[in-house]
Amino acid sequence: MMVGGYNTIKSLGRGATAQVFLASKPGEVPPGLVALKVFHPGIWDQADMRRRAMGEFRTVSSLNHPNIVRVIEPIWSEDPPAVVLEYIDGFSLEEFQPRLPYVLPEVGVMAVVEVLAALAYAHENGVIHRDLKPANILVSNTGRVLVSDFGLAKLADVSRLTLSGTILGSPDFMSPEQARGDVVTPRSDLFAVASILYFLVTGTRPFSRHTPLATLAAVSEVRFEPVQKRNPKISQALASIIHKGLSRKSEDRFQSAGEFSGVLLEYAGGLGLSRDEFGFSKWIADPTGVAMAALKTASGALVLRCEGQLRASRFDAALGTLSHINIVSPESVAIPRLMHDYGVMRRRAQRRKAVMPLALLACVLALFAVFGWKHLETARPMAIAVEPERPVIPLALPETQAVMPVAAAGPIKDRISRVASKPKPVTGIVKFDVTKDVKIYWDGVPVNPARSLKNQIPGGHNLRLEKTGLRPINQVVVVSADEPTVIRVR
Repeated sequence: MMVGGYNTIKSLGRGATAQVFLASKPGEVPPGLVALKVFHPGIWDQADMRRRAMGEFRTVSSLNHPNIVRVIEPIWSEDPPAVVLEYIDGFSLEEFQPRLPYVLPEVGVMAVVEVLAALAYAHENGVIHRDLKPANILVSNTGRVLVSDFGLAKLADVSRLTLSGTILGSPDFMSPEQARGDVVTPRSDLFAVASILYFLVTGTRPFSRHTPLATLAAVSEVRFEPVQKRNPKISQALASIIHKGLSRKSEDRFQSAGEFSGVLLEYAGGLGLSRDEFGFSKWIADPTGVAMAALKTASGALVLRCEGQLRASRFDAALGTLSHINIVSPESVAIPRLMHDYGVMRRRAQRRKAVMPLALLACVLALFAVFGWKHLETARPMAIAVEPERPVIPLALPETQAVMPVAAAGPIKDRISRVASKPKPVTGIVKFDVTKDVKIYWDGVPVNPARSLKNQIPGGHNLRLEKTGLRPINQVVVVSADEPTVIRVR
């Protein structure tokens, strides 16, 4: 089939308003392939759709960015009309997702960073995509990530063309305001990006339901399962970023593509994964090698971070980092050592915390003994020297009564007793129900499972289980003061 001087070779895909073909132009030197987007017959019978299509070309043709599919030319003279686009030899993210490593969600992060670079440029030029989804984000065989199909994009200053109440876009990845038919903003695109990142790191759509209407309801109410439930290999830090991006209120999301990208790059940088060394194109070139190197680099960076947090007595943060190390490298030899250090240093800090009030009290008493009694001893002769003629002054009593102020120490002693008898801190009990061949380490210290652990501070504790022939299990256990915590292993 010939369209506007281009010879179609094969179909690449079909959408609601157009079909895309691989095409070439006979006699062109040098010869090249293009993507030819041909609108469905009859689409021009609708004046509203005609305006949208023409607006689409004007919008996309104004964008020139390495992460955006380039528009070559329009073909308005044909019936139906078409648009010639840059051809990308590769896959869509929809097709590519199964190749992403489940154990290294940061690869998906690097892909999304490229998408955000395209959006930052488009938003700066007043363009909102409105229909972001994995199917229209392309990955070339060389690792380029490009945003395509701005078919629903529009210039921000002509938004009146699509404010008629019609919902445009793919329901699985659209924003809640778009699902409700409200006005969209650049932050609507960022919500879609967070949904795409959720899809890339879990392989599932956050809002997908059995019917389109049910999906729209889930999107409009922002009802989704926490991302870590669908992929336990996702760290709490990354989960928090994704969940922020999926906030129902646009003011609670990232406020710009640049901010979103900056947070993701900071997260990856904290694992030692720089964009230059571990970018998406690097992973495309050598998936296995880059993934193994990234896991090793991330594990080493997390170990150093945990050691620093322990030295700074940031025990809650260290516990979170330990959990992340266990996700990235569950067999790391550093885990037992860090768990042991965590237990020892936390107990040491707790003892210091308990001793400090008593030490402070002792210092106060010592100062009082030195300066307080000295003041009492010097008070009497000074009073006598000033007022020797007044027999009614108590300080004129015989020498044996001059020590009466010492009796005031009685109430002070009572107050000291009341300060020292503070309520005993609330603690919890941990019990074990395990087979005899299971070794247990609690906060890095081996324990006898036949005995309960008493006086455990409520909160997170590190548990390690070892059994011959099986991989060790590292788990954070939350101890409660309300009832005993029972750990059962079979």
